[in-house]
Amino acid sequence: MPAILILSQYLGAGEESEFLKYLKSQNLPVHYPVHYIVLVLACDKAITRTITILVHGLEHLIGCTLELLPEVARLAFIQQQLLRVDLKAEAAWKFASGYVGSAAFIGAAPIPFADAPLLVTVEVALSLNISRIFGRKASPEFCLSLIGALAGIGLAPTIGRAIVFNLLKLIPVAGSTTQSATAATITLAIAYVYIEVMKAVAYAEIKGNQLLQSEIEELLREQYFKYVGSKQAEQKAQAIVRNILKNI
Repeated sequence: MPAILILSQYLGAGEESEFLKYLKSQNLPVHYPVHYIVLVLACDKAITRTITILVHGLEHLIGCTLELLPEVARLAFIQQQLLRVDLKAEAAWKFASGYVGSAAFIGAAPIPFADAPLLVTVEVALSLNISRIFGRKASPEFCLSLIGALAGIGLAPTIGRAIVFNLLKLIPVAGSTTQSATAATITLAIAYVYIEVMKAVAYAEIKGNQLLQSEIEELLREQYFKYVGSKQAEQKAQAIVRNILKNI
């Protein structure tokens, strides 16, 4: 059973105490199942009126713990820990790729975009899973309202088509391919934007702030406009188009 040796209330941030040097000299991974020695100070420690040693070591402890956990337990750990928001975002992206593929499949069918219930279902399920990974309890109604903040005014479909049509101008493809690429591009954009929003919500909660739903919806719109106008959006859409073209 792998183990982590934690030195709590460690005040020597950036410095090694004699005790720490002694521990390192004992070759613990050889004689005991200790894989890491982690120095932690969980709360700021005021030494004098002008000197305070800041919190340190918690994020490193989370990383070490995740590395030693079996694969089956990692996602649950990522969901429950709060500080490493980057780990939540990385896990969310792994799930998002599957939903983007589902959207591309649905888009290839002759279903009108604005009224495609299957595509909306995929986007709601995507949002629910991202919420779950970030440790938030979100209802389907909540996620649908967020998607409605974009799609309800026709923003997501319009921008998604614009991106894809610009990429396909010089490529002779069938209409179903264009629809497939558009559906995947829209879903990818929603995934990217929603993950960015969840990151912002998580960082706010770490600081003790709770965002209202109206604030989350406004942040979603802002991030969407920022994303679709970026080079990153074009590059991701290009990758989607190339992948679809390989399979026709």
